[in-house]
Amino acid sequence: MTTAFKMALRTVGQHIFGLLTALFLMVVFIWLFDTPAAWVYTVLAIWAYAGFIYTGGWNFGKKDSRPLPGMRPDVPKAVRAALLAWIPSLVLFAFYLASLTGGPGITSMARNTVPPFIIYNFPLNISISPFLYADAVTNMANLVAGMALKVWLLPGLMLFGGDNLYCFSALLLILPVFTVLGYRVGMTGFSFADKVLPFITYKRKKK
Repeated sequence: MTTAFKMALRTVGQHIFGLLTALFLMVVFIWLFDTPAAWVYTVLAIWAYAGFIYTGGWNFGKKDSRPLPGMRPDVPKAVRAALLAWIPSLVLFAFYLASLTGGPGITSMARNTVPPFIIYNFPLNISISPFLYADAVTNMANLVAGMALKVWLLPGLMLFGGDNLYCFSALLLILPVFTVLGYRVGMTGFSFADKVLPFITYKRKKK
């Protein structure tokens, strides 16, 4: 039976595949981004991304439910795998929050309390502080953290306006929720494809 760690690695792989799919859809629908129909891209990208995560969890649940020696459903394993696969997202989100809340206040306080010193006296008096470049470093950290999180959560970039905590928080939940949900449904053997595709095929043959 697949361990939680292996399942987590494959879930991260599904996440990355979802990012690549979102990038492809972005190229296809880029002409919609400045129109009221921009939501079409977001809906398709999130649907594809959540579908990849769900399908990965479903396959593991289906595999573990087989009546074979060593095979048994293990929902706690799915939860552990989801939490392990969630770590990269949480780390990026933590860095993003830290760059918004911690950096500017710390550098501003240091800049106001540390006295400047003269490093060159002739022909110009140049007065600098050890924290002269603190703002530049902080702004760069904010930019890098924000861009990294946006790339990692690319499928829902335009959700709730894109660059805000509501968007990022909602997108962070997709991976663990759909991993466990897919695993639970896979345990039962229920498949949306098995239910929908025969119905569509029947309709076509009837026509």
